[in-house]
Amino acid sequence: MDVFVRPTWVFNPRWHSKSEVFWIIVDNEEEILHMESFIIQSKNLFEKKDIEINFFIPFRDSKVTYYRMSVVSDTWITDPEY
Repeated sequence: MDVFVRPTWVFNPRWHSKSEVFWIIVDNEEEILHMESFIIQSKNLFEKKDIEINFFIPFRDSKVTYYRMSVVSDTWITDPEY
C-alpha cells in the first residue's frame, strides 16, 4: 500500500518541535493489520511536501470488505472527526 500524508496544521515554534511523531494504523474492524510510526519534519509543513509511506497489508479471508486507516499524533489529542 502506498500512502501520501500531507501535514496541514499551523506550525508554531512555541508549541511544536522541529519534528513530530505520528502513527499510521490500518485495521479492518476485526484486527489491526498494520501499525508504524513516522516523523513529520517542520520543513514538510513549510514546503507543503507529502510524506510517502509504503507498507504491505496481508490478505485475510474475512467478512469485512474494507480497511480503515488512521493517522494519529504521538503527542497531540485531536478530534477523530476532523
